[in-house]
Amino acid sequence: MIELSVIVPTYNEKSNIHKFIESLDVVLKDVSWEIIFVDDDSPDKTADEVRKIAQVNSKVRIIHRIDRHNLSSACIEGVMSSSSKYITVMDADMQHDEKIIPKMLNTIKSENCNLVVGSRFIDGAYASGGLSNTRANGSKLAIWMSQFIIKPIQLNDTMSGFFMFERQLFAKYANSFSKDGFKILLDFVMCAKKEIKLKEIGYSMRARYSGDSKMDHRIVLNYLQLLIAHSIGKVLPVRFILYVLVGSSGLLLHLLNLFIFYKIFSFDFYTSLLIAAIISMTSNYLINNILTFRDRMLRGIQLLYGLFSFYIVCGIGAWGNITMASQLFEYDVPWMIAGLAGAMISSVWNYSVSSKLTWRWNVSKG
Repeated sequence: MIELSVIVPTYNEKSNIHKFIESLDVVLKDVSWEIIFVDDDSPDKTADEVRKIAQVNSKVRIIHRIDRHNLSSACIEGVMSSSSKYITVMDADMQHDEKIIPKMLNTIKSENCNLVVGSRFIDGAYASGGLSNTRANGSKLAIWMSQFIIKPIQLNDTMSGFFMFERQLFAKYANSFSKDGFKILLDFVMCAKKEIKLKEIGYSMRARYSGDSKMDHRIVLNYLQLLIAHSIGKVLPVRFILYVLVGSSGLLLHLLNLFIFYKIFSFDFYTSLLIAAIISMTSNYLINNILTFRDRMLRGIQLLYGLFSFYIVCGIGAWGNITMASQLFEYDVPWMIAGLAGAMISSVWNYSVSSKLTWRWNVSKG
């Protein structure tokens, strides 16, 4: 009977696999365990390497995912494919100290807790061996931002990717987790907040044995979206909130360009207005494509088609904005309220239609 499952999401980790499994063999010699690699179709053929090992090592399993590249969903699929009582999630790059796994297991079995986190930011632990100063400061900022949401739970390393928990509790909330997330631990804690009984165990983060970090701008965006979802996302859809924020930035850009072309370049007002509107709509489109609809991101010729459809949608939205605001103003509604009502109608229209028209091509892929 397997007591512990180790879930390891991978992407281009072929050169780390052998050493990683060997290190677990040493520290878990007294434990009945298995290891489940969840690979997102790594170009370096990580999945093939794991299969070779699995043919001679019954503890090793592989889930090979096609056309998916997401850390949280990889962890979720790995956990849900296991049947053991306890689960450990960790990386294959050797940065996480496998020597503390037995201590984590003893803690979750003998103490009143259902989640044990390997922490880099408590007394006796440090992250300097595995993180540059820039990344360490970025992690600390992200942790500080998340502290406001997870209260009253005290967790010093919300960005940890190394933790152990009871599978039953995780499975209870699995349908609530973000499938586009980056840090499954933070999502887990926020969803199961009322039932979490937490302990932290410090460890010293090591340098990567081989390969490169997977941190990029998409991960940062996923993290920010996760914070929004767990703060105000229950009132309004997260995608709509992002869409409105992008639209607000577009409004500022519109006013700036109107000033530049009308006051500095001395174009007539209506020409300046048209140029400013086109620039702001184009900016909104490109930012929304990267941020708001990144799971349906348009590329190549689709990017151009999407831009023209976005112009049409926003043009109709602008007409609705002006019409609504004008009619309300004629009925003696204060100008500010009339303007806000028109802007709201325009925003809802633009979001509703563009999400189904402009970004429709990649829906099935996303």
